[in-house]
Amino acid sequence: MDDQERAQLKDRILDEIADTTERIMGLEKATEAVSPDKALGRLSRLEAMSDKSVNDAALVEARSRLEQLELALTKTHQRDFGICVTCQKAIPIERIMALPHANQCVACAARGRR
Repeated sequence: MDDQERAQLKDRILDEIADTTERIMGLEKATEAVSPDKALGRLSRLEAMSDKSVNDAALVEARSRLEQLELALTKTHQRDFGICVTCQKAIPIERIMALPHANQCVACAARGRR
């Protein structure tokens, strides 16, 4: 990975961190408890509780992604960043741009799933 690609990747990660942080803030608001004194019908309350459950899961996922992005950002300056931890070959820049926290090439990641 050359310096220009590394700089582009850092910018991409910073953008994704900002987007994910904004998403987390929205999800935190959406996961607030449904107040029992709210004038909702029975089905509306059940729907609100169901939506809260879905948003809770999305919030956990978004927080995990934020942690992965922040970790990837701290590693971008390392010489071995972008090298597959399994086969030691360069991970294509397109994969790293799509998944900045990826530490395996596609082939090794696919073999690990089997």
